[in-house]
Amino acid sequence: MDHEIEPVESIDLLVVDDETAVLGVMAWAAERYGLHVKTYTSGIEAYQYLEQCVSEGVNLPLGYLIDMRIPDEPSDISEAICRYVKEKGSAEYFRFFTGHVSDHDRGVQEKTGAEVITQPKDNFLAKGE
Repeated sequence: MDHEIEPVESIDLLVVDDETAVLGVMAWAAERYGLHVKTYTSGIEAYQYLEQCVSEGVNLPLGYLIDMRIPDEPSDISEAICRYVKEKGSAEYFRFFTGHVSDHDRGVQEKTGAEVITQPKDNFLAKGE
């Protein structure tokens, strides 16, 4: 069966995190400043979105907030997104974020040169406050 692929649209900010509450807060904050935001809980789907943008001639996002580790996905998916953005566009406003900087995270940061933002240790979103 053929699946119709929806055309992509240009956005200002791409956010990837496995926690939907974090995505919601980030999108809400960015939209308050008039930014058009697209969120994904899957790094693989976000990567596919970027590929579709390029294949359809749609501008890549201007900014990126990408979780460094997304459960149940290849450990290098966040790094792959960064490499793709650098290859196809501009990574000037590309930022990784993480709740805990691990040796893996340090390695990814060294390889990509992208800035890493750390989340507060007391994640109030996870507590439902």
